[in-house]
Amino acid sequence: MMRAAAWIAAVASLTAAAYAVGEQPADPKVATQPAPAVPPVPPQPQAPEAALLVTDLVMGVGDEALPGMIVIVHYTGWLYDPGAKDFRGIQFDSSRERGQPLSFPLGAGRVIRGWEQGIPGMKIGGTRRLVIPPELAYGSRCVEKYPGSGGGCVIPPNSTLLFEIELLAVETITLKTDQ
Repeated sequence: MMRAAAWIAAVASLTAAAYAVGEQPADPKVATQPAPAVPPVPPQPQAPEAALLVTDLVMGVGDEALPGMIVIVHYTGWLYDPGAKDFRGIQFDSSRERGQPLSFPLGAGRVIRGWEQGIPGMKIGGTRRLVIPPELAYGSRCVEKYPGSGGGCVIPPNSTLLFEIELLAVETITLKTDQ
């Protein structure tokens, strides 16, 4: 009799505990099987960083462009077209045609990441071709020739770009501190 009373007390205790945590108590008369193990879901692989393709067309012989310097370049940009001659699709911009070189501080984030990664190491007088994937260019944005004009995208969203960049000069910046 004592065993039966202990068994009933144990079942009652487990039933009360199950209700306390919000579970339905198991029927002690029915054999239960453990739930099948669910295999863990592996984490989704991250997309690799988009690769920038850099080709030196003309090796320069002057000073080297390094982050922190002002670089002065001539460039022409095309939409990358694998079926076109030299992969040059539609030309969307050219400083050379305007006769106005572009200058900017290298490494300051003033140009697309493909340029920030592709220009360091160039030497004055060199020409470099950069094939820039969308992730290092304008991504999913539409780039209008005249922003806000509604004239359509000169660079459509998710475009791979091809640039030929000539390094004309570099300037080292020295900041003076007040004494």
